[in-house]
Amino acid sequence: GQPRVPKAKPFSRFPSVERDLAFLVPFSIEAGDILKEIRKQSGPLLEDASIFDVYAGDQLGEGMRSIAYRMVFRDSNGTLNDTQLLELQNKL
Repeated sequence: GQPRVPKAKPFSRFPSVERDLAFLVPFSIEAGDILKEIRKQSGPLLEDASIFDVYAGDQLGEGMRSIAYRMVFRDSNGTLNDTQLLELQNKL
């Protein structure tokens, strides 16, 4: 068969916006599963997401940890406004 050629996304002239969110979760929840859910809930507005901090300490409670994600959002059709970003953040 023919080799598959990866599809490139067209470059957007609209600015990206970074948001950092931390989630307090039990150790039983995998960080990668949260990342998958972030991608699913954000849809096409999410350009990139990565873990940048994991913290576990006595003050968080037994069996709990904080996982912080940096997300980059961009709308290829226009500039994201504060309302859109707040709705997305609340959804996540």
